[in-house]
Amino acid sequence: MRLQNFLLESDGRAKPIGDKDFKQLIETKYKDSVNAYRKDIRYYRGTESSSASTLYIDPKKFIRSSKQNQNYYTLLMSYDPSWSKYPPRDKSVIATTNIGYAQNYGTPYIVLPENGATIGIAPSPDIWSSFRTTLGGSHNLMPLLDHLEDLFLEANFEDAGKDYKTFKEACKKARVNVGELKTYSKVPYSKKDGLYKWLVDVFSPDKNRFKVIKAGDAHQAGTDSEVWTDGECLLCKVTHASEVLL
Repeated sequence: MRLQNFLLESDGRAKPIGDKDFKQLIETKYKDSVNAYRKDIRYYRGTESSSASTLYIDPKKFIRSSKQNQNYYTLLMSYDPSWSKYPPRDKSVIATTNIGYAQNYGTPYIVLPENGATIGIAPSPDIWSSFRTTLGGSHNLMPLLDHLEDLFLEANFEDAGKDYKTFKEACKKARVNVGELKTYSKVPYSKKDGLYKWLVDVFSPDKNRFKVIKAGDAHQAGTDSEVWTDGECLLCKVTHASEVLL
């Protein structure tokens, strides 16, 4: 699923919060993100699920996955040890450092993670184009995900993207053509290690220059990065931000 779908999530996870409570929280539990906002370190999210000016969300209370069956990268980024320093994708709020990406797909809100929240930062505006170092061809995930889906269907794993355990089992059963994999990634394939280990290398956060920080930290993500956090968050309409955040 592309970034715009994440920024449009109308899943009812965000709940309205009154201005009085909002102002009290930004002076205490969320002050690090507010200070960062005032230094132009800002995260945005488009939403169509509420007209309220201020919202609260705790993403850890919900499990989210791609609406497509190709949920494989979300499972890897949520449960594989190579991503252990990062927030689990399936229990996170997805946002962007570029207000344009948010406002094109819904009412733009400022996202303020709680003090100490861990934030993952992708090297590009969309997770689908964030594995350029290890992918071949167009540097887009879609061709590889389509191929994986075909492999899993041939192995009778139509629900390979359902959960992490099923996904790992599907990787064991899939019949891999090494020559075909070379068209999707620059990473060498080892028959000894198998498909799952190969995918771990393809989706390596270190090789692909992902970053992880804490709420309020300065960083050099640029103006076009997808970000995500599993920390509790306050959301504030961009049009309301100057009244309560500055």
